[in-house]
Amino acid sequence: MEITSELKVFCFILEEKRRAESPSYQMWLTEQQQLEDFQNEENERIRVEKHRLWLLEEEAARERWLKQQQRLERLKAEKAKQELLIREEWEREQRKLELEAAKREEERENRKREQTELLNRIEMYVLGETENLPSSARTATETQPGCEPCPFFSKVAACRFRDACSRNHLKPSVSRTLVIPNFYSHFRMEHVSRNNEYDTDLGLEYDDREIYDHFLEFYDDVLSELKKFGTVTQFKVCCNEEPHLRGNVYVQYQSERSAIKAFRVLQGRFYGGKRVSAEFCNIPSWSKALCEKKTTGVGLLRLFANSSGVTQKATKTLPKGDNVGVIHVIRLTGRQGRHRIRRENVLIPAQSHRDRIVCEAAEKALVEVVRN
Repeated sequence: MEITSELKVFCFILEEKRRAESPSYQMWLTEQQQLEDFQNEENERIRVEKHRLWLLEEEAARERWLKQQQRLERLKAEKAKQELLIREEWEREQRKLELEAAKREEERENRKREQTELLNRIEMYVLGETENLPSSARTATETQPGCEPCPFFSKVAACRFRDACSRNHLKPSVSRTLVIPNFYSHFRMEHVSRNNEYDTDLGLEYDDREIYDHFLEFYDDVLSELKKFGTVTQFKVCCNEEPHLRGNVYVQYQSERSAIKAFRVLQGRFYGGKRVSAEFCNIPSWSKALCEKKTTGVGLLRLFANSSGVTQKATKTLPKGDNVGVIHVIRLTGRQGRHRIRRENVLIPAQSHRDRIVCEAAEKALVEVVRN
């Protein structure tokens, strides 16, 4: 085995020597070397070219990155500038709001101080320490400023549309007259209406004398309380069927001082289970505000006795019905009424001679009916 291996090595060496001495082999080696050198040169050229392209791409990328950074810096600067402008505007707005709040607070304090001073001056006026009411207290509120005055409200200080009326309602802050809406109430007045198609016989549960006695009780109770504040010159109780006039009580004092006293004491009190809400009002003319064609007495409906002895309703009818913008008052009639007029000394318009005759005849007829 060792001889064979050595022989193979010897043969290989001889073959290599022979090849090295062969011109063709030398030429092949030269060609191979040239090919290898060319390949190396080509590889180097390709490497250099790729490196050059990479450098160009890197430079382009760097330029793009720089441009992007510049754009971002510009956007950041613009954003910072915008935020600065917004902050400055917000700070200006805050300073403006603070100034307005301070101004409102100052105005509120001034109004509060003026109101306190005004209330003190009104208190002094009410107590009689001063002769004249402060001019600042004589203000008025308007529901529709700039619009025409409501003729109904201007006449009776009440309107069926209330504050929703398209006309202007001028409400004084101080006057000699007070109105207490829906103050007087009676079951028959509240639930019986000639336009009600249901329970048409409900009003028969109460006769006219009971209703009139109920009114006299209300009259004595309320008027005696109202006279505590001063001299009453007018005292009217409405018996209208319209909701905005039904049960309204008008009281006019001889002086504004008395009216203010009554307003301050009555406001918020309760009577008959209802809260009293008095308002100042102006009644320019009582003769125009009161209905002269319909007067009620001897129990809201007058009674006549005809020749056959049958009693009948004697309320004067109106051409336009009861839905008119005037006040239908409950008048004091008969001996009880005249006695109260003399006792209370209230300036209530006197009845006509015909009305007195009618009332006396009605009372006599009522007495005859009771006796029989």
